[in-house]
Amino acid sequence: MDARLIGPRLKVRRALRGLQELGAQMTAFTDTKPYEILVYDDLNTRERIYQVRIYQEPPSELGVVVGEIAHNLRSALDHMARLLPIAPGKVRPERPTFPIFTLHDPDPTDTKRKYFSRNHQLQWVSPEAFAVVEGLQPYHSTDEPSGDPLAVLHDLWNWDKHNAIHIVAASLRPPRIEGQIVTEGVTFAPEGPVYDGQILGRVPLDGFQVVYDNPEPMN
Repeated sequence: MDARLIGPRLKVRRALRGLQELGAQMTAFTDTKPYEILVYDDLNTRERIYQVRIYQEPPSELGVVVGEIAHNLRSALDHMARLLPIAPGKVRPERPTFPIFTLHDPDPTDTKRKYFSRNHQLQWVSPEAFAVVEGLQPYHSTDEPSGDPLAVLHDLWNWDKHNAIHIVAASLRPPRIEGQIVTEGVTFAPEGPVYDGQILGRVPLDGFQVVYDNPEPMN
């Protein structure tokens, strides 16, 4: 094995051990049943209420483990950037960085570096190396680029440098309803972390109906 790959491989290996540690700790936490969804009817408003009760928050140490995993993986990518082949006549930067971007810059004169551009990212690498790295960029994602694994990794790494990563006990993903709701008044809380006592959803007790002739699923 190329001796230059030892560092990146060790970082990835340590990140994998961290993922195993994180999984074990999260399983142990969820086994304590830290939250519960209460369902009850409010006869005054004629609504069925879905409310969350959170009995225990995750250990703060879990956020530290996530930060370590993100750092090791992001660092391994930067190590690999140092190994990319150089284009003829170019000089490798003192501190090369593996680029991760969710936006592609159509303007090569842009200097804000919020977009991926050949002019200011990887201009020193060979065309073949550039094509490989450019093809991995999150902006190629067919879904939301910010949800691409590389984009998530970069965000976690960047956040952990300046803030503590908080793990939440519960997070809401609104239900998927196939069909069309023909009754007004159905509401769901915004997607994302929830707090103790939060109302997650309200469904009318009277006249609630879903029809299934809608060709487009409604999320």
